[in-house]
Amino acid sequence: MNIPISINAIKIRQQIGEFFVAKIKASDLVKITYSDVRELQQEREVETYLGIQRPLSEARAKEIQDYVKNYDATFPSSVILHINQDFIEWDESNLVLRIDVGGAESPAKILDGQHRIAGFMDLKTGKPLLNVCQFERNGEMFDFEFIITIFIGLDLSEQANIFSTVNLKHTKVGKSLVYDLESYTKTRSPQKTAHEIVVALDQNKSSPFYGRVKRLGFKNGNEENLTQAMLVEEILKLISKDPMKDRDILIRQEKKSFSSFRKAELEVYPIADGKVYRDFFIKDDDKFIILSIIAFFKSVLKKWPQSWLVSNKKSVLNKTVGVKALFRILKYILVNEMKSSEEIEEQAVKVEFYNKWLDRVEIDDNYFSELDAVSVSEGKIFNAIKDSF
Repeated sequence: MNIPISINAIKIRQQIGEFFVAKIKASDLVKITYSDVRELQQEREVETYLGIQRPLSEARAKEIQDYVKNYDATFPSSVILHINQDFIEWDESNLVLRIDVGGAESPAKILDGQHRIAGFMDLKTGKPLLNVCQFERNGEMFDFEFIITIFIGLDLSEQANIFSTVNLKHTKVGKSLVYDLESYTKTRSPQKTAHEIVVALDQNKSSPFYGRVKRLGFKNGNEENLTQAMLVEEILKLISKDPMKDRDILIRQEKKSFSSFRKAELEVYPIADGKVYRDFFIKDDDKFIILSIIAFFKSVLKKWPQSWLVSNKKSVLNKTVGVKALFRILKYILVNEMKSSEEIEEQAVKVEFYNKWLDRVEIDDNYFSELDAVSVSEGKIFNAIKDSF
């Protein structure tokens, strides 16, 4: 027997016509959208009409499944659907929409939100994932709910207009702004720590990065040639395997609200894993991380003074590809030299320690002027330096 899903809704009138806004359980949202996962994974009607391809990314869906397990997971914006008139009934007196489910085809077409919905379903069967569609708070289980906007009975050109308005015309928020907003959070996290370290590197006059960071992705001076987001992400690589998971654990510790989805303590890694600043992050010793990075890049400045100058437009060492390669060298040195965080603590803030490594390298400043500032040069620089050790 086909039992429709009933949801409370309100009717909205705008120039395009009438549509509905409602809330719905994630498990029900999965049921009314795609019963055939192959349809979700392939190019769909609206995209074909617009001449674009936007296939489902299973990796993105998996990211969402992991994200939803976080203490502060949220999707505050609406998922936008289109439903043909034959599948829906509006009860004006009770403000209830009844949606048919269980037929050969799914009643609701997704105009915006395909990856959010896919994150709540088993991509092999198309069925809801109960451990994602529900969340635990202090031992009690709750349904994860979505805000949805439902358009009814539009023709394909009208659907395509809504799709393009939502997906093609909005401005994407830059990563630098996202990381900068971490400074306003009260709880420690790898992201907040890495952001604060980058700010310190940019503002400390003894730092080789002094005045070089483009905060929020915008330049305010001629010296700012490195993005905040890039530097934050390079530091994150030296702190955590899973920054979002660490962030969630720390929030849960502060809120005293633990879940079967998450351990109660931050994981400790061996030095060989390459997260060389992990122990210092756990100990809340951000100052050490700052001093260690400054010491390494002071050694770089001593070794290649002309290439590190921002005014040297031909050099790639002072640009993104060069800096990313140098962070890889920093990790390589600490992993290969140190057996414990105690050894790192003793040596890794000394410029002389890094000098003894870089003094072995026979590459001169000219090398960095002969490369192009493209991503492949990062690997070339890293290998050239590493192979000289």
